Amino acid sequence: MMKRGFIHWDKREIREEDFQKRKEEVTAKMKEEGVACLLIYGDVWQCDDIQYLSNFNTYTRDCLLVLSPGGKLSLVSSMTPRDREWIVGCTPVPSQDISFSAGLVKGSDIMKKGGFTSGKVGFVGRFFPKVLFDHLLKEFPGSEFVDLSEWYRTLRCTKDAADIQLVKRAALLAEHAAKVLTDPGIFKKKVRRVSAQAEWAVRSRGGEDYSLLCSTQKMAVLDFPDDRDIQGYFSFSLLSQYKGAWAVIARTTVSPTTMKRRKEDVRAYSALVSSIQGAERLEDLEKGLKAAKARGWDVEMKSPVGPDVPMSITPGLEEIPRKKNMVFSLTFQKKMDQDLFIYGETLCVGEEGYEVLTA
Repeated sequence: MMKRGFIHWDKREIREEDFQKRKEEVTAKMKEEGVACLLIYGDVWQCDDIQYLSNFNTYTRDCLLVLSPGGKLSLVSSMTPRDREWIVGCTPVPSQDISFSAGLVKGSDIMKKGGFTSGKVGFVGRFFPKVLFDHLLKEFPGSEFVDLSEWYRTLRCTKDAADIQLVKRAALLAEHAAKVLTDPGIFKKKVRRVSAQAEWAVRSRGGEDYSLLCSTQKMAVLDFPDDRDIQGYFSFSLLSQYKGAWAVIARTTVSPTTMKRRKEDVRAYSALVSSIQGAERLEDLEKGLKAAKARGWDVEMKSPVGPDVPMSITPGLEEIPRKKNMVFSLTFQKKMDQDLFIYGETLCVGEEGYEVLTA
């Protein structure tokens, strides 16, 4: 089956025990918050919240994960029953707890079978379907419905050992694609053609997903690849996904002709890159961010890393994360003489400092 790439469960990379530990952490938080039932929504573009607990990443349509305080997981998909065999091979959710429903309204039946009649119901998902929400209001009048997306994603920001390895693999794929996009030979080629070559570098190595926003001469903003020629400079923000884990990398490269007349700007860009890649302590990173802002760079940090990064759907972090094993993106952006320079990495907080995963 395809989600713009091959999907399967390799238990050498992530085990059922890893999902069990995550589930226990979430159910403990549910009890602390007095949540009787948690409903997690996902679709082909925003399935990370569901994959975190179930390893299921729908390659089309949408899905719903129902979690009871006792830790029972049930999955509802708007795909068709003929997909059951494939889904069972990708998730620890038992076959008997996987159902199919257009509009996902079977979620209320699952809640009733689990003994839910009224209480506090938590939602996770940026675009929870109105048709499902209205159905739940009718089925469970008097219940309290609350958005718990924020605390759920806060749990996801800190990675376990298995997830960190997957992020590192996604970062490696991003690096392979970035080599294509920063090659001196890209100039005068079509943006779409170069992007296709970079995408192949990701997908041919097992990547599930790829997204590119870019800018070249006379654009001055990040946009999707089209048939314009790459001229003068090329800036991009690239997202790669491997087994549900994402990495982001952003770079700017300039043509030899532009290099000669933009030496100071190129030197300033190189100094910024060195200040982030060359430091190891969080204190040094903090100083680097302050210095960059003072020089006019717009700085954005986000966690968890995902397809919302270049879209700015999720609010950015106000401070540098300091919790061990927290993965976050760090992006710098600045217009220089109408050209858009951009630089970004995926980072992980360590014992005393941080590691640049995409360097």
